[in-house]
Amino acid sequence: MDSDAIAALIPSGQTLLFWVKRSTNRNVIVYVASGDASGGVSVDAYWLMFEKAAEGGVVPTEPLTSMERRMAYGFTVDAEGCLSLAALPSRKLPIGGSPLRAHLDGGSEIVEGLFVQMKRGIVPRVDYVQVHLADGTTRTLSA
Repeated sequence: MDSDAIAALIPSGQTLLFWVKRSTNRNVIVYVASGDASGGVSVDAYWLMFEKAAEGGVVPTEPLTSMERRMAYGFTVDAEGCLSLAALPSRKLPIGGSPLRAHLDGGSEIVEGLFVQMKRGIVPRVDYVQVHLADGTTRTLSA
């Protein structure tokens, strides 16, 4: 499923910042921004549960669990408006404007989403992460 198809599932009033897909199933985590009453921007993340959707039906959503928020897919937004994922706290993504940009290889790239290749085991681990860019290219980051 491409970024346009994912964005079409986002409710009115929310803007898709980026998505995260994993090799373990078809479900997708979306990070969305919405304006608040004070004129600021709030960010949320939740699951699009493709595995639970009936054929051709509505794709249900679910919140991230507390463990997912703490260990992997949760995030913080600092005073400069940069988002950092719990799993990659040193990588900061500026969210103040649209589109979302990441600094890769010394340049600033427009990010659509991340694909996480998992290693199965008693404790799942990340094998690598592919960063999907708006120009159709990908960059692979080793774990």
